[in-house]
Amino acid sequence: VSTVKAVPEQLPPTEDKKTLETTRSIQQEKTELPWGGVTICKPNGQPTEAALEWALAETQGDNIEAYRLISIVVSEFTGREHIYT
Repeated sequence: VSTVKAVPEQLPPTEDKKTLETTRSIQQEKTELPWGGVTICKPNGQPTEAALEWALAETQGDNIEAYRLISIVVSEFTGREHIYT
């Protein structure tokens, strides 16, 4: 018979706490995407149907411009460049 002891949770160093607090505040400041929610893409990396429908409506059905618009919005939302084609 083996006994497993619970290890008390260790708090991260002060710098990690500051990073965690900053990350939380940034996440809380983010608003929803124009197509609703915060889901950017499907597991396969393609934009969600909601994103594509919104972008197509915004670009009057122009498929190329719709993907370009999604790229711009997602890049601004995440702070990293995303290019959808």
